[in-house]
Amino acid sequence: MTGADNLSTPIEHNRAAILALGITLGHERLARMVGVQVDASLLNEIAAVRAGTVLRGRDDWTKHYTVSAALAVLQHPFASDAAGIMKEQLDALAQGSGFSFADLAADRADVRFAAAATHSDAAAQAMQARLQRGFPVADFFPPVADLPENLTVAQFRRDYGGVGSSGYRLVAAEIERRLDGCPGLSPRP
Repeated sequence: MTGADNLSTPIEHNRAAILALGITLGHERLARMVGVQVDASLLNEIAAVRAGTVLRGRDDWTKHYTVSAALAVLQHPFASDAAGIMKEQLDALAQGSGFSFADLAADRADVRFAAAATHSDAAAQAMQARLQRGFPVADFFPPVADLPENLTVAQFRRDYGGVGSSGYRLVAAEIERRLDGCPGLSPRP
């Protein structure tokens, strides 16, 4: 099967669409990972599309959501999850925005979206049909604004004990429970 033949499958169409969303709404650096040259005019077009694109009122969640899905289809869902956790730890360490469970929820939502959209040809076709009817946010991303955010390293360790601890796992389980309630994140057609 040639590369062109691969793009004829519903799974490959969805993978390509997810990568395009990751590049456009997430970060243009993803283009380099797939060998696409991004010139100044394309950067301007990307910036125009990205400007004002929000998920539940926040542009950072759009970036988390789309980059995580792109990484999941480019590498592996575990690599995408690990990158999201590492980014949050760096945000807490480097005087950034702090550790955010809400950001992790956005990461996990789109890892699940990528899996649902590429699980099988039947699931890929079902996702295409679903998205032709629109993108009801609640079907793909639950409310998460109440999850802890902006945690310094000291706050994170004090309140949650660190990644993998029982406190962390409780919040992670809550995120997964909320994602389970999103019908668009199921790989079943």
